Amino acid sequence: MKKLTKKLTIVVEKITLPQWNSFVLETNLMVEDWEEFGPRFKIKTPDLKRIIQRGKAKPGRGEKVEPNPWKEK
Repeated sequence: MKKLTKKLTIVVEKITLPQWNSFVLETNLMVEDWEEFGPRFKIKTPDLKRIIQRGKAKPGRGEKVEPNPWKEK
């Protein structure tokens, strides 16, 4: 079977910061889970590394996590 390269753009509107972070984390989980079956995905979004790092941090482990520069005060 021929291997294809496709591009998909998703535009998300009217989303809160916590919803956005959850969306990015869920999408990243899909990418990681599907990797063993062949498809390779690339996610491009600002602060991707920080969002994933914060989302995977375990409470009480003392892991250093960058503060969120966009957090509403």
